Amino acid sequence: MAREHEVAHLAPWRRRRADRAMLRACDRRARRGAPDGAALDRLRRERELADLLDGSLANGDFFVLLQPKVRLADGAVAGAEALARWFHPREGTIYPSEFVPVLERSGAVRALDLYVFERVCERLARWLREGREPVPVSVNLSRRHFEDPRFVARFADTADRLGVPRGLLEMELTESIFLDDEAIDNVKRTVHDLRAAGFSCSLDDFGSGYSSLGLLKEFDVSALKLDHRFFRDDTPRARDVVEAVVRLAAKLGLDTVAEGIEDEHQLAFLQSVGCGLVQGYVFAEPLPFDEFEHWADTRARAVASGAGSASRSVPGMPAASRNMRTAASMSR
Repeated sequence: MAREHEVAHLAPWRRRRADRAMLRACDRRARRGAPDGAALDRLRRERELADLLDGSLANGDFFVLLQPKVRLADGAVAGAEALARWFHPREGTIYPSEFVPVLERSGAVRALDLYVFERVCERLARWLREGREPVPVSVNLSRRHFEDPRFVARFADTADRLGVPRGLLEMELTESIFLDDEAIDNVKRTVHDLRAAGFSCSLDDFGSGYSSLGLLKEFDVSALKLDHRFFRDDTPRARDVVEAVVRLAAKLGLDTVAEGIEDEHQLAFLQSVGCGLVQGYVFAEPLPFDEFEHWADTRARAVASGAGSASRSVPGMPAASRNMRTAASMSR
């Protein structure tokens, strides 16, 4: 569970005061004859979510799922991404597309990221105690962390306290982190500090922005995650771009992960161009920890028998868990 001091630094009074100020502004516009009902409803919803966060972290209303990353060379599970899901006892499922932007604006996303990181470390520590072969797990890292000069130490201390080698943990950084010119030196220094501390760093959503190639020159990341938009259009030009990116990454010594892959045709193409890892529904949706372990064990047996590289998915997903994830399977 999140500790009290992890939630206390969020200064909820400050974000609530800002929310109230925005609501008053909307009310004033409405009284002047310029009603903006949709905006007012949105701001009220954002205030509700911000107010719910502290209690939800303390009560364990957030769940962490793992989506496997499969190595195309042999079909083995080579990693996973941790994804947060919010199931509030009164509100029900709150989707990442709704709560992540709210938490980003308020800064509360920092507490959520650390919460997810600690749950991941606890599970990795359990795997090590049980003699299970661990796989590296990546966690999302918000740009808001870069406002805190001590955040690298906070993550490192958490891993060390739970006895998890830092090399098993990867920080996924979205392109938006790198696009603030005023903070670029701080970001570069912090990425260097993360690598020096023993964490891996990957560039998430690569190709979703307009300065991706420049980022490869400036920042010391160890992997690229190809954005799902690369695979929306199956055209010769789109395939050429993906192949060129995979080759460039290999030349730079970077791993490549294709995310959001959903069908066998995409999988065959990625295999043909030498992409390293694939993450997506073509193999598995995000799974609770215990089901991830079951899926990985079944996958390992399939690989050992020689069937894993061609196997699309693994049977045996309990129906109740499948229904729960169907309602909240959108990635962050």
